[in-house]
Amino acid sequence: MKNIIKSIILNGCQKSYRVARRLVIAILGGTVILIGLALIFLPGPAIVVIPIGLAILGLEFAWARGLLRKMGETGRSAFNKGGKKSSWFQERRPKEPDEDSHGTFL
Repeated sequence: MKNIIKSIILNGCQKSYRVARRLVIAILGGTVILIGLALIFLPGPAIVVIPIGLAILGLEFAWARGLLRKMGETGRSAFNKGGKKSSWFQERRPKEPDEDSHGTFL
């Protein structure tokens, strides 16, 4: 009987620990994401703060890990495309003066 009571108490403590941990992570991660969303409109590094909030939520929630992974893939592909010039953009160089013009503009 004593062992049964002990196991019930330990099981209850473990469950309450998991629930408390999940609740603290949800509140902390949600707060960081809300701050990041506010920083979109206010001056600040929203592009850094929002993934930090998702990483905190990702400690406990699978949907946050998936969203963070998708954001990372999107960011990497945008970064990789950023180095390549699009077809609509071409670097324009000023024309070199002709030998006949001798530097005159008229």
